[in-house]
Amino acid sequence: MKTFTPGIIVHEFITKNGRQATIRYPQLSDIESMTEYVNTLSAEDIYVSLSGEQFTPEEEQAYLEDQFHKIEDGDGVILVCTVDGNLAGICDVTRNQRSKRSMHLGIFGISLHKEYRGQGLGRELAQATIYEAKLNIDGLKIITLSVYKPNTSAHELYKKLGFVEYGLLPEGTIYKDEFIDKILMYLTV
Repeated sequence: MKTFTPGIIVHEFITKNGRQATIRYPQLSDIESMTEYVNTLSAEDIYVSLSGEQFTPEEEQAYLEDQFHKIEDGDGVILVCTVDGNLAGICDVTRNQRSKRSMHLGIFGISLHKEYRGQGLGRELAQATIYEAKLNIDGLKIITLSVYKPNTSAHELYKKLGFVEYGLLPEGTIYKDEFIDKILMYLTV
């Protein structure tokens, strides 16, 4: 991103239940709410990669500062969604930097606080993040993601956003002491 301003608003909308929502880039003043958010999400132990781990504000600040560097270098985008000022969701696309041969790939991730699911936030936040990624990650051609097979609502959302399945990894993750399949998807940008 050529000029990155933490906290800049990229989209505002009204949720399905009539509440004011704002999608914006995070800022350092979000550390406390982001720490609480990630720890609540991890403790919930839903369909995300976190499973009970807890993070300190210092760890969250280091994570956010790393994200800021990726944004400034044109290697990532991270947006937060607030509803009536409360952190409701986080979404990002990060350049796959495993090798020079994969620099055209972005990796997508999204999460929503339990209280705000089913209100249209996921779609709005995902669309805004994908749009920002297209604008700010030079050379981005494909965005990839994986979704746990039992997470049918997320899978349906990704299909509505234009993601296409390209594979299935049988028993690709352990969720609540069970092996479950991971669906692999991509979106051409």
